[in-house]
Amino acid sequence: MVSDKEKAAVEKEARDILKKFGESLDKIKADFEEEVSEETRAEEDTEEADKEFRERMFDNAPKKAGDFFISEKAKW
Repeated sequence: MVSDKEKAAVEKEARDILKKFGESLDKIKADFEEEVSEETRAEEDTEEADKEFRERMFDNAPKKAGDFFISEKAKW
């Protein structure tokens, strides 16, 4: 069992680590720009892509009934 003194020491150490980490983050200069890659799809393509995704998901499902996946609840 951990004594109150040890618990307080661990909490202080954790606070110090977080404070140091935060100070380190403040020193980082980041310039975030949105990059569009080939993997990013345009908004007008979403309906078609969603349909393709849905078809792949249902093709990969081991058990399905109509528009639903059949799965066991809490077997793990």
